[in-house]
Amino acid sequence: MFHSGRTGSTVLADMLNQTNDIFWDGEFYNKMLTNSYPELNFIKNSFTKLKIRSNRAGLNFYGCEVKLISHPHLDNSQISLPDFFNGLKKTGFNYYIILERKNKLRQLVSNAIAIQKGKWHNRKDESSKKEKVFVDFHALTQNKYESFVDFVLHVEETYATLNELLKGEKVLKLTYEDDILNDPFVAYNKVLDFLDVKNRNEISINFKKTNPYLLTDNIINYNELKEMVKNTKYEWMLYE
Repeated sequence: MFHSGRTGSTVLADMLNQTNDIFWDGEFYNKMLTNSYPELNFIKNSFTKLKIRSNRAGLNFYGCEVKLISHPHLDNSQISLPDFFNGLKKTGFNYYIILERKNKLRQLVSNAIAIQKGKWHNRKDESSKKEKVFVDFHALTQNKYESFVDFVLHVEETYATLNELLKGEKVLKLTYEDDILNDPFVAYNKVLDFLDVKNRNEISINFKKTNPYLLTDNIINYNELKEMVKNTKYEWMLYE
């Protein structure tokens, strides 16, 4: 599953991980970089590591996630997206899920709130309160982009490249707004239909939205953000 973070991937991944016929390995490369698989340290090739992990699925589906943006494996020129995709194909992957969030401004704000709180996910049974945050756009994007519009264009271009690479492959496209926001089971059932998984055991939704509030309610420098998108095709992101 390809996504760019803060897209509802955690709640969907948790649901897939509860499914008997699926072995879901989460953000494999992030785990690898944080040494979550010490038994693989002696192996240099990342695709060989991925192949070894996928063997743990046995006869079930094996799945994992890769972040397209701000990901050490893809975004720092260690490997290009086309080369990475070719590596996945050689490793044996043949189903691809693309998860995108339409509102990139809320996506960025969600990231800012998570950094400030030092907490990236809210479990369903946890209490939460409205947080006031200052969104430092340049710090969030590591000063890689001149403006918010430049950042969004980069994200859109990356997804466009991925869509081009996956032409002719088995692909499921999901969006946070249409398939996860109101009912994560919409996305979940689409994935199971896509994989033709017949055995559907009972599962639960264990996570909730980290920022259900209007941007005007929790962004200290809202007017600054407003100016960044004013008179652009992305101005709608302030209000949805």
